[in-house]
Amino acid sequence: SDGHITITVEIKKPGENPNPPSSSVLSTEEVKSIALKHAGLSAADVISFGEVSLEEENGAQIYELEFRSADREYEYKINAVSGAIIEFDSEEIDDD
Repeated sequence: SDGHITITVEIKKPGENPNPPSSSVLSTEEVKSIALKHAGLSAADVISFGEVSLEEENGAQIYELEFRSADREYEYKINAVSGAIIEFDSEEIDDD
């Protein structure tokens, strides 16, 4: 043996992604935590999460998500395979 061991761990949630794409994509929970970390928020800071959608752009799998904290609204596009943030936007919520 050359000491090279590859271990692939896949956690399957029942009823989620019955037909996963060929490349392994991150779960919506993983993508949310990437965006929150980038925004400097914890899950407790988020008042509401919008829909998380998986899109394909130029052959790449992209998650689009939005969420809001008490005073800001955030939008993210994240590479669904690598977890890289492609673009993000945040703006203050004007409530008056």
